[in-house]
Amino acid sequence: MIRKLYLRGRPRGVGHSSRDNRTLEYLSVLASKYGIIAEELFKTIVSAWQNGSAKCHELTVKCRMKNHNHPVFLITRGYAVAAQFPVPERILEDAGFLKALMTRKESEPLTRGRNPVGPNG
Repeated sequence: MIRKLYLRGRPRGVGHSSRDNRTLEYLSVLASKYGIIAEELFKTIVSAWQNGSAKCHELTVKCRMKNHNHPVFLITRGYAVAAQFPVPERILEDAGFLKALMTRKESEPLTRGRNPVGPNG
């Protein structure tokens, strides 16, 4: 007799978690708020993760700390804080996440019934 093994949660390698989707949506909202292509903002965040800081148009992105595989990024516009949030390293290393960011349509929210306040909220 063959038993099927059922695992709880999302199958491996299929899509992204809801937290990753919130991060993706937040990056898209932030990019559109400042008139930047979301792909450019994501590449700037990856560059800041590798080099400490990076600039994208009028925004400056700084990697403030790397805490338990979740670097915290501070995004400023001049001297004003635009955003600060952690991004899991697995997202920064994942080319599929960038592809999802490029192919996402602005009219299709990833999280239903929530206002994108931030990736943690």
